[in-house]
Amino acid sequence: MNIQQSIQLNNDSPTCEFENIESNHKTILIVDDDKTLGFLARQVLEKNGYAVEVACNANEAIQIFTESDISAVLLDLSMPRVNGFELCQLLRLSDKGLDIPVIVISGNFNNSTVDQAFAYGATDFVRKPVNWKILQKRLDNTLQHMLAKQKLFESEKSLSMLMNCIDD
Repeated sequence: MNIQQSIQLNNDSPTCEFENIESNHKTILIVDDDKTLGFLARQVLEKNGYAVEVACNANEAIQIFTESDISAVLLDLSMPRVNGFELCQLLRLSDKGLDIPVIVISGNFNNSTVDQAFAYGATDFVRKPVNWKILQKRLDNTLQHMLAKQKLFESEKSLSMLMNCIDD
């Protein structure tokens, strides 16, 4: 869905634009050793306009993450060798991974697991079995928040440059 809303403050003021996420320009990385969940997530997300990459382990995930333009990661916690906590931390240690949302998906949703997921850098937490409608809405909201944060950063940077020009 590509919806744009504009609010005209008044005739002399600039227009403030609020854009919804254009999902067809976003690539989601799904990391899960359960190929069934990866397949289902791919079907749901592609149906909603997202491009999807699927990795079955941490090595594949890191390769795809570094080589592709990933907008968000859906990450299972229970995987062999390198678990989801460790992979989340590895992604966050890279420059590219600082701002990319990581939504953890797990059947283990006790308080300790949830706290640990956020401590390792998760942006959000979704329970298994997955309610696909809820996951879709959370992903959309997370990406919308990320876009707003990026625009705020760009505005602050422009304002700072303008203030520096005025001071000179």
